[in-house]
Amino acid sequence: MSDYNRQVLTGVLAGAGAGALIASAAATGGGTIVVASVVGGTSGGVIASMIRPHHCYFVNRRGELWQIPCEHMPAVAQACFYGAGPGLLDPIDCKAVRGRHTV
Repeated sequence: MSDYNRQVLTGVLAGAGAGALIASAAATGGGTIVVASVVGGTSGGVIASMIRPHHCYFVNRRGELWQIPCEHMPAVAQACFYGAGPGLLDPIDCKAVRGRHTV
């Protein structure tokens, strides 16, 4: 499972748990708790899906931007970046990143 999918699943579970907890404290009846946990899970999943994890990117000789795992920075990279996606990238030193497992 990718980090992004794990993040969304965690958001769904946390939202459902929070919704059920609030509903159980505020009201009586199983139907209210189920509805609150569904609404909370949906809300948690939507919020978690908007938060993008950070990745490493590199630009090859043809000028293409590629997302890659940070521990596999290629030797042919012309430029390297770290961030959540195009438009949200910070330049990094390619040589400093190569061979490291974290940025």
